[in-house]
Amino acid sequence: MTDQMSRTQVARLAKSTLKKHWPGIAFSVTSESHSGGSSVRVSWTDGPTEARVTQIIGYMEGANFDAMQDLKTYRGNEYGNDYIFTSRRLSTSIYRAAAQYAADHLADFPLLAVNDKGDIIDHGQRWANDWCCHIVNRIASHWDACTRKYETDQPWSHYL
Repeated sequence: MTDQMSRTQVARLAKSTLKKHWPGIAFSVTSESHSGGSSVRVSWTDGPTEARVTQIIGYMEGANFDAMQDLKTYRGNEYGNDYIFTSRRLSTSIYRAAAQYAADHLADFPLLAVNDKGDIIDHGQRWANDWCCHIVNRIASHWDACTRKYETDQPWSHYL
């Protein structure tokens, strides 16, 4: 059995790894212990997508959870935490970029106004506004603020 890093050490390692990849992004990394084990939480505003962050630090999880069997299994690695949870906050500028991207890439998609709270301003057709909000939110969640690109392997029809 290898010596395991504490969850605090894993949090420090995660933060330093993220800083190396994205030096201009402020990541908040915390660790916590709970009755089901321990976890590391990572949050940030804009920056890379959650998928990209998980690609970089996901290997630091010490356990897997199978919800179908309600079963936690341990990976047997040196990381003493069980899970890593990521949470990305999106600013108004990301929503505006997503709205512009939708207008540029979808036929007949209106260029939408986004207020300072990141909400799409209603353009008079409620059904269309709900659909437009859905599309813009999906684009925003895959918008990488570092590369200024929409990043997903899903075709547009997946979102329609």
